[in-house]
Amino acid sequence: MSTDMKNYRIGVDVGDRSVGLAAIEFDDAGFPIQKLALVTFRHDGGLDPTENKSPKSRKETRGVARRTMRMNRRRKQRLRDLDTVLENLGYTVPEGPEPETYEAWTSRALLASIKLASADELNEHLVRGARCASYGSSPWLG
Repeated sequence: MSTDMKNYRIGVDVGDRSVGLAAIEFDDAGFPIQKLALVTFRHDGGLDPTENKSPKSRKETRGVARRTMRMNRRRKQRLRDLDTVLENLGYTVPEGPEPETYEAWTSRALLASIKLASADELNEHLVRGARCASYGSSPWLG
């Protein structure tokens, strides 16, 4: 190991997605002689790597996912509450998959236009129209 003192300076460059470090030796006049060490550390800057076209932060991406999960959980809870109210009123709530939204619109139109003779048919259309109405008024919200 050499005992002579080196005149050097250290530089740091902090960027959005990288950090650069440099150690450069200088002569007595202040002119650079040689590069002692150069290091670049690249990082993602807290951006989600799956969002390539429009970079979004991980915090923003997680927030969207969290709000979506909360919305779906609350929607299911509202449907369970509605099913309880309908059963308490004497209507039979069907088990199984949800009907398509257009079926609910058809049921509502049928209920508004004609008088249904059968109590079972009236029950079916009332429940279908009420349960799908809890999703919203748009057929694409399903």
